[in-house]
Amino acid sequence: MYGVDIFFVLSGYFISDVFIERKLSVKDFIVNRFARLYPLILLYSIIALLFSLRFRTPGALGGSIASLFMVKNFQGSDGLFGHFWSLSAEFQFYLLVAILVAALGHSAVYFFTAPVMVYILINIAFFQSSFTFADPAVFSNYNQLLGRPCEIWLGIFAFYLCRRKIPRYWIPVGISFFLSITFFILTCNPFWIALSTLFVICYLDIQEDGFLSQILGSSIMRTIGMLSFSIYIWHLLIVNIYEVTYIHLYRRGPVNTLGSFLLVLVVSTLVGYFSYKKFEMPVKARLLTKFRSARNS
Repeated sequence: MYGVDIFFVLSGYFISDVFIERKLSVKDFIVNRFARLYPLILLYSIIALLFSLRFRTPGALGGSIASLFMVKNFQGSDGLFGHFWSLSAEFQFYLLVAILVAALGHSAVYFFTAPVMVYILINIAFFQSSFTFADPAVFSNYNQLLGRPCEIWLGIFAFYLCRRKIPRYWIPVGISFFLSITFFILTCNPFWIALSTLFVICYLDIQEDGFLSQILGSSIMRTIGMLSFSIYIWHLLIVNIYEVTYIHLYRRGPVNTLGSFLLVLVVSTLVGYFSYKKFEMPVKARLLTKFRSARNS
């Protein structure tokens, strides 16, 4: 359940790299995001809706519409489209950043570095009570944009620190990481796992040729990162197909075992791989080619 917190921190680092390091224009960013995300979302929606019609899965039509318009986080996180809440929250934050960059320039990304310091200080002060802006006790809906941007801010802050070469020494960074992990174990506050991700990013920036950097930069890890979006999109449908098949064959409720988990993981990975190679990348390439042709004409 805490993987999404890491995902949001990495998203903050990504959006900073796009606008600060690569100097990508807002238009190019939006076109690239659309060409990467929407073909797969549309394909998933069609297949998931067909599945829901056959097995009468409730809420699928509303979930698909909310997902296509990137507002699923306002609807909840249940059903075949439940996992689109995180993509919706991320998209809304990206849209906010794009508006700021269009209005104020690329450095507007750093607008979020001041609030993140307040966020860190508040969480440190209240760590025993597990205070977090993403806590249901603080905001009524854990999935809302207001509950998630602070973790994206941490990613932006990590980029800010690395770009200015502030985290020069790996020992204090390592100590901070282990303290964050300890506080997370004591409080189960997702803030600490997000903060740990910030320190990992800083450590990787310091030790560019270190052992951990070599592992994360290996071809296997790059492939996993490349397929992660595809696997994430397909996995919930695979879970539902597995559960329906299991119920049909054995006339009993869904089973939660290690074998079930590994089976779903393997199938989701295979489906994600073929989806990425045979559908997502070819469609993205065609869409970007058409966009460039229209822009140059």
